Amino acid sequence: MPTIGTREDASERCRRTAVQGVIAVALVAGAGAAASVLGQGNPVNPAVLGSAAVTAALTAVGAYAQRRLETVLGHRYGQGEEEL
Repeated sequence: MPTIGTREDASERCRRTAVQGVIAVALVAGAGAAASVLGQGNPVNPAVLGSAAVTAALTAVGAYAQRRLETVLGHRYGQGEEEL
């Protein structure tokens, strides 16, 4: 079975995490909309959605960086890519 290169694997992890983040932001928006309809009628706060979107983006970047760093440290300390 061929192994995926580190850069490609890191990119795939980043994409998956970004999709998960988009889903999380959509859930936050949906919960805010439901709360505004069922509650006092306050609109969805754009600052909350922006904060959720930034958190999701930073998490995706972190997933990419972590995978790349694992490879660098693994090679430095004698582990092969297949062991990571």
